Amino acid sequence: MFDFTHHHDDLLLRVTGLLSITVGVAALWQLYTLVHLPPHHEASAIELVLAAIGFLGMSAGSALVALGRHIFDEVIIARPWGHAASFELPTKSGSILPPTIEHLSAPRSYVAVTPELCWCAR
Repeated sequence: MFDFTHHHDDLLLRVTGLLSITVGVAALWQLYTLVHLPPHHEASAIELVLAAIGFLGMSAGSALVALGRHIFDEVIIARPWGHAASFELPTKSGSILPPTIEHLSAPRSYVAVTPELCWCAR
């Protein structure tokens, strides 16, 4: 039995990334040949599927080749970009309250739409 240590896992993920890139290149090559067949035509369903396979294969494959097993590393997010519940909002009395939906939502709009202003109502 093989002992899959971190080095083997990393190598396996990078090889999987290379295979994914190969599948993506093959799909895009087939798409290229289908698109350039005469006469000009609208995109067919198979061409759209090949484009999606090519994009996903190349994107996921390049991420796996570049990162290897580090693709599963935990990322620390700065506090301003973290979960909204982590913010503390002080009140006038100095006590801290959890945020409500009013604090987190966009400011209200005070524009009134009347039938005279709406061109679609005419």
